[in-house]
Amino acid sequence: MLDKKMPPPWNTLKLLAPSAVLLILAACAGTRTGPTALASCTDIGGIQISAGLIGKPTSGATVNSASLVAADPSTQSPEYCKVLGAIAPVDSTAPPINFQVNLPTQWNSKALHFGGGGFNGTLVAATAGSSHTALAATPIPTPLARGYVTFGSDGGHKGTGFEGSFAMNDEALRNYGGEQLKKTHDAVYAIIAKRYGTPPKRLYFAGGSQGGHEGFAVIQRWPQDYDGVIAYYPGHDFMGNLLSFNREVKTFFGTPGAALSVPKRALLRRAVYAACDGLDGAVDGIISNLNACATAFNVSSLRCASGTDEGGTCLSDVQITALNLVKTPNTLPFALNGGRTTYPGRPIFLGADIEGFLFGPGLTREASAVGRFESEFVRYFVTKDPNFDSLTLNVAQWANRAAQLSAFIDDTSVEIDAFRARGGKLIVVHGTTDYLVAPDATVEYFDRLVGKFGRPSVDAFARLYVVPGLGHGTGVFNASWDSVAALDSWRETGVAPSAQVVADSNAATLGRTRPLCEYGTWPKYQGTGDINSAASFACMAR
Repeated sequence: MLDKKMPPPWNTLKLLAPSAVLLILAACAGTRTGPTALASCTDIGGIQISAGLIGKPTSGATVNSASLVAADPSTQSPEYCKVLGAIAPVDSTAPPINFQVNLPTQWNSKALHFGGGGFNGTLVAATAGSSHTALAATPIPTPLARGYVTFGSDGGHKGTGFEGSFAMNDEALRNYGGEQLKKTHDAVYAIIAKRYGTPPKRLYFAGGSQGGHEGFAVIQRWPQDYDGVIAYYPGHDFMGNLLSFNREVKTFFGTPGAALSVPKRALLRRAVYAACDGLDGAVDGIISNLNACATAFNVSSLRCASGTDEGGTCLSDVQITALNLVKTPNTLPFALNGGRTTYPGRPIFLGADIEGFLFGPGLTREASAVGRFESEFVRYFVTKDPNFDSLTLNVAQWANRAAQLSAFIDDTSVEIDAFRARGGKLIVVHGTTDYLVAPDATVEYFDRLVGKFGRPSVDAFARLYVVPGLGHGTGVFNASWDSVAALDSWRETGVAPSAQVVADSNAATLGRTRPLCEYGTWPKYQGTGDINSAASFACMAR
């Protein structure tokens, strides 16, 4: 929903002439006045940005350092001004929001805000491309090298991305829930205008996972601030996903004998690919025909004859029951924000990337990424009890707390009329083998967009690409493409992306390509030609 507590000051500043912007900045941030009062890199160091220029409550922001970084031709890095700053909290016990903004000497008049990941906590330097902006497989210049101002933050606290203790502080939690995005945006806008004398002509957002969630947040809450968003595997239904994790942790780590050993995981993977890999016309290690796979594979075919655990060559009844459970939606005994009561099942029988996400090197929840996220979430977000055992959580008893959290941390609304009306463009990418964020959660969101606007209207401002073999920044086909150029071209020309091609960035299969098929279609091998070339595939309707 839109942030109605405080009017967005930069929405007004964008309508003013550069000279007027500078006069306002002079009063609030200590700049020199006049239309030519541009700041050098060293001039930016130490400036103060008043709380009045930031559209959510803070105690203002400070630039702690500004240093000119020389161009490096070997990495295609341009000369730029590296600015490090901090946004002070209202609550003196809350941590600041640390941010970095990179100001290229040769500016293209555009900016790109990078999102975070996990529970955040790590400063996003925003100096390079990433799998989230899909620049990994080919020598495409980074956004900074193309002249974009780039920036990111630590989300409002320090941590590893798995640590949830910051959520014990209400302001830090609300920052993670989205407020740090607006605060960072507004502080950086002041710095951009001081450096160049004008706000950016275009501002985009790019991120994956929590960063994809943040991309959804900015178009739903502050649509006036962004011209386009790239969201990879967005965790926008945060509460639904994490409460689903709780069910999975109880299922696999709270039930004796349910967790799959390394040999059993390999057994499941081999069986799924043996049944489904060739259904798209090519045996290439990628499952593309999901509908056919859903009926072709039956996990009961792997059952141990006795129904008990007979080792790595079969699955016990307990393990089969657990796998079947997480395939189904998780239904809650209460409603989250927007009336949602379910979260989709995981693609467990479609090649889901469970190694390292659901299961780690051991058979404990501490070795599982899902287990670590879920435990921190339950202890610090929900119960606020660091000693609480998530295996004992009675979800129904925490309905009020879950609804309270969902109200400010989830971004599942399709009421994005304002973003659409101002010409905003949205590109969403999700992989079929993602275990950490259910692909169907993104598909369901897109379906609701279509239900509200109609498919032709949605196609005019949004694209969803469901990529076979792509996981959560991993996968048998770790797809990369120049999504930044696709988004910018779409926003500038009004011509939607078409005939896009993605490349695999995995070392063993580096450079093999596939057509990037829009939602509702999948890449089918045409029977002739190189199976490593997109030209040999066509996007077919499901």
